[in-house]
Amino acid sequence: MFNKLQVLGSDLAAYLGMSLNKSASVADTAEALGMLERVEAFGGAMIRLGGQSDGSYCIPDELEGITRCFSPGVGPSSEFEFDLAKRDIQVSLADASVVEPPLTHPNFRFQRCHIASYSDCDRKLLSMDDWYDLDCGEDFGGDLLLQMDIEGSEYEVIHAMSESLLKKFRIIVVEYHHLNQLRHASMCSFMKSAFAKLHKHFAVCHVEPNFAAGTFCFKGRRHPRLLEVSYLRKDHWRSA
Repeated sequence: MFNKLQVLGSDLAAYLGMSLNKSASVADTAEALGMLERVEAFGGAMIRLGGQSDGSYCIPDELEGITRCFSPGVGPSSEFEFDLAKRDIQVSLADASVVEPPLTHPNFRFQRCHIASYSDCDRKLLSMDDWYDLDCGEDFGGDLLLQMDIEGSEYEVIHAMSESLLKKFRIIVVEYHHLNQLRHASMCSFMKSAFAKLHKHFAVCHVEPNFAAGTFCFKGRRHPRLLEVSYLRKDHWRSA
């Protein structure tokens, strides 16, 4: 009887445009949120690129030797990418929602597609690994930088990215979306495993809350639904 009531409740919720999700344990949600915190202070310098408005990011000043940036998700601003291009870093941009980046530079290379977990030309989808092969090829040398703001698709992209490509990035900046979903069991597991994949090779060096999408409450504390997190590969980490 209880299972039938659960099914009826789920069907009714779906009809009303709602859903009944199993809640994540407090421990799981706390562990996931803990992965988005800086564990220790970074001993190197930090710099902000892209101005002071939305679309700017704070990253470690460890750019020497980085020869290319991959930036999925362009939107209305490309000032961060423009600042990198002025430093003679080649920048690969991708976004199917815009015809071209708001700014142009000879070091820009733009793909009008969405970065996803797999490639599909008809749907304008491109995986990170295929994008890398397309823009860099097998003989590419040097480290990479990844700046990713793709409206919630970041989790599937991180999961789908090969380990060999992931380790080529020295700096990764991710804007994490829908963090309120960490209170639901299935999404918490999916999102937490993406965080753990990055933590295997990277350490958090900067965290910046973005309150544009509001907040959610967990253990009596308000948390932003959007969070900008900057990572540095562990072999370049300098303790304070």
